[in-house]
Amino acid sequence: MADLSTLQNYLAAAESALHSLQTGQQVVEFDRGGTKIRYTPAQVPQIESYIAKLRSQIAALNGSGSRRRVIYQQW
Repeated sequence: MADLSTLQNYLAAAESALHSLQTGQQVVEFDRGGTKIRYTPAQVPQIESYIAKLRSQIAALNGSGSRRRVIYQQW
């Protein structure tokens, strides 16, 4: 896994790419550690998944990973 700073840079680039796609740009490219990543509007679910993965990795490095909790309902 990359370091926190690198993951945050990847996340910023991915969120910017998603914003561009959702506001009408047809193709978005960004650099991920020397690899060009290209997205089209049809790939929005893929970029959203990538963003979620990056957020999860950042949370894990920050020690604030998501924890599932039991929810109790009172009747």
